[in-house]
Amino acid sequence: MFHMRSQVRREKDFLAVLGQPLLAARPLRPETGVAQAEQLHDHWFSRQRLLPVVSAVPGEGRTRLALDLARKLAASGVRTLLVDGDLRSPGLHRAFGLPNRQGLADFLAGRDVKPAQCADNLAVLIAGVVPADPLETLASPRLRPLLSAAATRFGAIVIDTPAARRGPDLQIFAALAGGALGLASRDSSNAMALTGLSRRLRECAAQLVGILLRQ
Repeated sequence: MFHMRSQVRREKDFLAVLGQPLLAARPLRPETGVAQAEQLHDHWFSRQRLLPVVSAVPGEGRTRLALDLARKLAASGVRTLLVDGDLRSPGLHRAFGLPNRQGLADFLAGRDVKPAQCADNLAVLIAGVVPADPLETLASPRLRPLLSAAATRFGAIVIDTPAARRGPDLQIFAALAGGALGLASRDSSNAMALTGLSRRLRECAAQLVGILLRQ
């Protein structure tokens, strides 16, 4: 047993808090990235196009994981859309050297926005101008049709989200997808924070598709 505020370091403890995912938990290492992308393609994207990347607390590397997964899917020939759904602290635009204008937030506010083609098989929809109320913006009725239309054009849609500790934003994407890919760090994750993430996923009936454990 471990205290709710203690660090969670062993794989069995992560699974005890978060539950058993659809796919086996994996260590987050460079050499596992391709295998993880292939497994997700075969067991998730073959039936569902959306997959948000989630974690309990900020700073665990969600954006980097979402970016790496999208690039590996695209490199394998899957037409992929990478979406910055973190309207609180967006970061994907910096990875591509793009100004954070004309993105998801702007589309949800009623403007016409298109993803940027950044590589073969890889398009990116940045966050756009940070709104005063990110949660209210994500509640726009324009979000579901946007992702539904994207699902007819792309074989995989990977979504970066804010950490669970920052609010319920991730639940909007997880509910639409029916699942989420979790990231946890042995250095920063504690049982209380992970329990909060698990609760948010249960509240929106989203399955934990996989867990990547960062050393």
